[in-house]
Amino acid sequence: MKRYIYIVLGLLAVGLGALGVVVPGLPTTPFLLLASWLFYRSSPRLQQWLLRSWLGKYIRGYQRRGGMTATGTR
Repeated sequence: MKRYIYIVLGLLAVGLGALGVVVPGLPTTPFLLLASWLFYRSSPRLQQWLLRSWLGKYIRGYQRRGGMTATGTR
């Protein structure tokens, strides 16, 4: 049961992260990091999907630099 809750919350976080790409003031990277963590705990397949998607660049940038930039993509 916990696994399915994590998956639903992860998908919600992905949606909010994707919305953050186009809505000024709504953060992208924190939602995607949350989604990645939730998927890591519930479904490695969904985590790999997220990392390979066009949103994965935000997570990879965070991992590479150990933090976020002002725009999140530099």
